[in-house]
Amino acid sequence: MTQPPPIVPGSPYAPPSYPPPQPTVVRKVHPLSVIFFALGVVGCIVGVIIAVVGSSGSSLKTDIPTVPAAGLAAPSSGVPTTVAGPKADIGGDGVFLVPTEVKPGTYRAVVPKPATGAEGLPSCYWARLKDTNGDVNSIIANDTATAGQTLTVTVKSTDKAFQTTGCGSWVKIS
Repeated sequence: MTQPPPIVPGSPYAPPSYPPPQPTVVRKVHPLSVIFFALGVVGCIVGVIIAVVGSSGSSLKTDIPTVPAAGLAAPSSGVPTTVAGPKADIGGDGVFLVPTEVKPGTYRAVVPKPATGAEGLPSCYWARLKDTNGDVNSIIANDTATAGQTLTVTVKSTDKAFQTTGCGSWVKIS
């Protein structure tokens, strides 16, 4: 009996390989999807922080003593110190309660250049909030901006809080 010829891969008599080879798929990611993903992550982190602070069952606690009528308080050292009230300007990142930490009014900010060198990408986020629950339904209005943009936002007396991240200093203009 003679031996059959050897089976050469690719010949019609070769058994199929399992699993069959899959074609290589190259997927392109749209640049804006990366930006929105990053903003979503930042929003989730901020939401968790707001939820934790809001779930404490009381207002924010600080080391600032109770404000007496004269605007001075005597700490345990016995030396009077001035206690800060609502801010006329907003000088940094955070969630600021209206009207106890931020006065209602119109504010302007020029977005600084980000330290990371991410030119052209949004580096600033602000939001007017109707409550501090941390969910998307808390947002009255919000936006993002890139370095060099000038922003104008009106914080209303009916707002519960104003949130800002990466926008620099907000100056009260009216």
